[in-house]
Amino acid sequence: ALPISQVYGGVWRSSDLMEWLSSVEWAWGVHLGINLVLALFMGGAALALRLRSLTAMAVMSAVVVVHGANVQGYLHNWLPGSFERWADLSVSVGIFFLPASLAWQVRELLTAGTRWRRIDKALLVLCVAPLLAIASIPLGLYHLCAPMAVSAPWLVCLLAVWVTWNNLRDEGLTRVGLITAIPYTLHVCIGVHVAATYIGWTSSFIEAGVFWQLEMLLLNVLISVAVGLGLVE
Repeated sequence: ALPISQVYGGVWRSSDLMEWLSSVEWAWGVHLGINLVLALFMGGAALALRLRSLTAMAVMSAVVVVHGANVQGYLHNWLPGSFERWADLSVSVGIFFLPASLAWQVRELLTAGTRWRRIDKALLVLCVAPLLAIASIPLGLYHLCAPMAVSAPWLVCLLAVWVTWNNLRDEGLTRVGLITAIPYTLHVCIGVHVAATYIGWTSSFIEAGVFWQLEMLLLNVLISVAVGLGLVE
């Protein structure tokens, strides 16, 4: 079986530990709060404007909120003890929903109905494959499929980078195009380390979830800004 987790440990004095926990929970609260606002805003806009791209963005933000809360163990705290196994299951399921929702978002924003037909098909595969891989959980094959789900977001963003920068080259530099390209590019650069850490190929002095948290927050915010500018223009 492939290792798919990292263990972080240290010895803390009680006062320092509480201070550190407070800062971590505050950061996660900001992260989840912003993504919740984006999900509600994009969901309302999707209902009003009937745009698939806005729907995909709303779903992506909602998945980030739910999965982030589950990873932090909030569901463990909210559910009765007899239902704790469902909290563990939700984390495993969320690992597959996250790359699927990201692939759908990129398809709707960048490749659906455009000249990028091959990349659109590749994104469709990256959207469907993680959803099919959910079946690996009851089949006892989760340890084989989880690395694929962890690395899939990086592949999705790599395709997004190729499309966005080529569009900028062919169509000229625009505010919307540049703001769209930047978060996907950063995700590709930082995502190599995050994916390798989660899979167990490398270690990190800083918890990989912190990098993931900042990446997804920046990506969702900038993409929302780009879509808003695109609608205005």
